[in-house]
Amino acid sequence: MNCNGRILKHSKFACGKFKRLYTFADGSCFFHSVAMALNLDNCMQKTGNAKREVGLELRKKICSTYANYVASLDDDIRLAVDKEGKCIIQSIDDACNPRVSAGEELWRLTSKFLCITIVVCESPGKSYITPDIKSDQPDKTIILAWINRNHFEPIIMIDKSGNSQGVFTKHSRIVKAIRRRS
Repeated sequence: MNCNGRILKHSKFACGKFKRLYTFADGSCFFHSVAMALNLDNCMQKTGNAKREVGLELRKKICSTYANYVASLDDDIRLAVDKEGKCIIQSIDDACNPRVSAGEELWRLTSKFLCITIVVCESPGKSYITPDIKSDQPDKTIILAWINRNHFEPIIMIDKSGNSQGVFTKHSRIVKAIRRRS
């Protein structure tokens, strides 16, 4: 259910080729969605709290990397104030709080940490795409629905056999279509 009390449907769409998957709405839904799209720690096979823990663990790893990076900066940079009036240290506290929703800074950090491109779809014509990663890793792109700018859920592809896949390449038809519309 979303913040307006409407039930969100998780049925297949686009002739049954794609599906949006439910994630916990606990402030860490971005990380739950990333974990599910990538099937980290085989989380697609897990249920309940076991699935939730995979997303929370991913958030901890990324925040730890972020905190270590910030700790290595000079004080004048670490204590600088961003456009919202927060210093980097406050931003780390927000980023590491599992009840605080991930903003664009965490989208980019997660993208870089995992060497993936993240496409965040707000509506059919409005998407945000993290910068392409220059890496020796294979090209990986995941697609997340950003529902009412409040909740994230992964979009996965379902093949004719019923198998699901949450990782695409930037050359796949769906990713190209999203890039054209944004």
